[in-house]
Amino acid sequence: MTRPRWHFRRPPKTKWIAWFLISGVLLWMVVYEIRTSAFQSRLLAFYAQESTYTLGSGPSPTVVFPKEGPFNQRHGYAQIPDFQRRLQSKGFTVTEQARFSPLLAKIAKWGIVPPYREPATAGLVIQTFEGLSLYDAGAAKQLFSSYEEIPPLIIQALLNIENRELGEEPTDPRNNPVLEWDRMAKAGISYAGRELGLPHPIDRRKPNTSAGGIRNGSTG
Repeated sequence: MTRPRWHFRRPPKTKWIAWFLISGVLLWMVVYEIRTSAFQSRLLAFYAQESTYTLGSGPSPTVVFPKEGPFNQRHGYAQIPDFQRRLQSKGFTVTEQARFSPLLAKIAKWGIVPPYREPATAGLVIQTFEGLSLYDAGAAKQLFSSYEEIPPLIIQALLNIENRELGEEPTDPRNNPVLEWDRMAKAGISYAGRELGLPHPIDRRKPNTSAGGIRNGSTG
C-alpha cells in the first residue's frame, strides 16, 4: 500500500505581487484615515446633511425620544412621552413638535444621539401665556462664562478621562479630535483579552500636566 502524496503548487509571482500591492494600498488608506479623517468626514457629512428636522403644528408622528442614558434621564428627555401623556390627560395640547427626516428617525431609533447644537444649560422651563418664566431648572446652575475660568485641575482631569491628545497641537488640522486611535486599539485588545480570560496590564500612566489647554485654549 503506497502512501498518498501531497503536491503543493507555488502560487505565481503575479499573485504575490497583487497581494503585496493590495496590502500596501489598504495600509496606506488606514494610515491616511488616521492622520486626516478623510473618509469618515465624507460619511459623517452625508449623514449630517440628510439628518434634518422641521417644526410642525400638533403632535409629531416621526419624532423619536431617547429611552436611556444618564444625560437624557437626568434632564428628563427620556420621560417626555410620559409627561406628554399626563399633560394631555389634564387637558393640555401639543401645539408644535419636531418632524424627523427618515434618516434622522432611523439614527435616533438606533440609539445614536442626533446632531444638534447642545445648549450650555438645559432643563425644564415653564412659562405663562405671556412668556413669563414660572420655573427654570437651568437658572440655578453654575456655568463658566469663559474658558479661562475653568480650574486647570478640572481640565487635566477631563483630558485624562476623555482624550489626552486634546491638550496637544494636532499633527494634521484635518484630524478628528474625537477619535484617539491608539487608545481605541488598546481598549479593543483589553476587552478581547478580558473576554478570553487573558491577563492584561493596567495603564498607570500619569496625566499630561504640561498641556496648557485644549488646542487653542489656555489656562493662563
